[in-house]
Amino acid sequence: MQLTHHRRPSMANPVKHKSSAEPTLKAEAKAIIDRLPDKGLDWDRLAYHMSVRSDIEAGLADSKAGRMYTTEQIRAMFNLP
Repeated sequence: MQLTHHRRPSMANPVKHKSSAEPTLKAEAKAIIDRLPDKGLDWDRLAYHMSVRSDIEAGLADSKAGRMYTTEQIRAMFNLP
């Protein structure tokens, strides 16, 4: 059974951490930037990496909250075989 993320996350509502021991969004963004190479980096590439991280965080939050559909459920919703 395959699970499919069912909505596009919004970067306006980032996942908030519950513990002060966890890194802040700003610290996580800096860590992503620090891992990127200096050569060839532009605003589009940086935005892409931030967007990927946001998508991952939103997917994890959806999964934890039970907001997921199986492949079979998606196929049934769209009348697909």
